[in-house]
Amino acid sequence: MTLTNKVVRIPARRLGAARLDAPAAQSTEPLHDAARSPVTAGKPQTPAKAPAGGVDWQEAAMRLKAEMQNYRRRQRRWAEDEVSREKARLLCQFLEVVDSFEQSLEYLDPHDPVHQGVQLAYDGILALLIREGVERTFAQGRAFDPDLHEAVATVPVRPGGVADMHVAEVLLRGYRYGDQVLRPAKVVVARDNTA
Repeated sequence: MTLTNKVVRIPARRLGAARLDAPAAQSTEPLHDAARSPVTAGKPQTPAKAPAGGVDWQEAAMRLKAEMQNYRRRQRRWAEDEVSREKARLLCQFLEVVDSFEQSLEYLDPHDPVHQGVQLAYDGILALLIREGVERTFAQGRAFDPDLHEAVATVPVRPGGVADMHVAEVLLRGYRYGDQVLRPAKVVVARDNTA
């Protein structure tokens, strides 16, 4: 088999090439894609403006995201408030047990072994309340505060006793949990009736 060196000429129009004597046509496509360029990859792109009367989806998405964050924040605050209310309610029920222990300790002989057992239980429940943030409010001899005290009776001011509108006697101790009053102290208030 013999090969012949035959030259085949292909017209330039068939290849899609421009003619040599015609000016080069300008391409409307950019030389590089700016979004994919490594030079602009880290730079924020300016958002395109929405057409007049159209919807700006980027702004709508940002508003929706902000609304979701606000909703989550409100839900978290509501849940924390609910937990705090329920904890206060439970701790308030423990105060009735503390009162029972205190009354038992008043009537038991300090040398009785039962007194020692009740004292241990009483100390344990007080330690639990302290760990949970419950504090006893002290009212004896202090000025009457309707936010902290509940007046159940009044007595006249005696010479050498407490001053007018001060707590003369505490009938039931009061307790606080943080800024919240779990139970106001039930007190007897000294009043000057001469005025």
